[in-house]
Amino acid sequence: HFVDVGINALRVVSIAMILTSIGAIWLNGIIATGQTKVVLSIEIIGITVYLVFIWVTIEVMKYPFEIGWMSEWAYWISMIIPSIYYMKYGAWRKKLSY
Repeated sequence: HFVDVGINALRVVSIAMILTSIGAIWLNGIIATGQTKVVLSIEIIGITVYLVFIWVTIEVMKYPFEIGWMSEWAYWISMIIPSIYYMKYGAWRKKLSY
């Protein structure tokens, strides 16, 4: 019975690990450009999304803990999207010093 209860959480966390590996690469790409203020802004957005997601799903909606673990998805997606956007459209190339 214990394994049956944990399998859904394991699936959610497994997907979160894939998102983590993608998100970390994109975020580290911005870090490599030296734009630490941009990274800080993205991190603040991600942490805010994470905390709000957890609070709403667990405290307000009383969803099962597997849904609460999906906060990792929300966190990394909220980090990936602005990171890709910044790397594609941001002015980071102009700020590089050689």
